[in-house]
Amino acid sequence: MKLHKSFDKLSSFFNEYCSKNSVDTYAGQKLGPIFDELGFKNVRKLNDPFSSKNTRLDYLTRFLKQEAYCYSRMNGRPAGDLETAEILDFIDREVPTSAVDISYGMILWHAEV
Repeated sequence: MKLHKSFDKLSSFFNEYCSKNSVDTYAGQKLGPIFDELGFKNVRKLNDPFSSKNTRLDYLTRFLKQEAYCYSRMNGRPAGDLETAEILDFIDREVPTSAVDISYGMILWHAEV
């Protein structure tokens, strides 16, 4: 799948932050066996796709703008950064119109002691 260049930049902001801060972006996928090993009961996993196909576009737009601004600033970019502005413009123009398909994956866990 080909990414839009502006969305690719947003992904780069996220990956840059995770790389600098040793964030394992696949940690959620690894928790099931850990919960089992630690003796938790009723371990349940729910994959929650957060995408332009199942989420209100105004919510998705707001979320993506917050992500862009957050990772831009956490990576040390100044307010008014041109790449950040490009990403925000892309989100404002393309996401609310369904012109692009965007999907984020989240994993939710439930476990009891």
